[in-house]
Amino acid sequence: MKETEAVERVRGEIGRVVRDLEATRDWLQGLAESLPASQEEADPDRDLATLDEAGALRATLQCVLRDRLEMALKDLRGASKGGAK
Repeated sequence: MKETEAVERVRGEIGRVVRDLEATRDWLQGLAESLPASQEEADPDRDLATLDEAGALRATLQCVLRDRLEMALKDLRGASKGGAK
């Protein structure tokens, strides 16, 4: 297999991975949104260490979504279109 064929095949596979990760992102977002919100979470000056269990779990999910999954998706989308360096 020529290099260009291999690259295009892998880009196509990465595109499928992106779609799977987008579905996982949506699933995790739905899980976070399904947790009941507490009054503490509305306070922007809250101490994260004092969140109840649902709030702590939601914060973890939101952190993973924002700081890890979205960054991975951005990089993988670029790679699937030839933007990998």
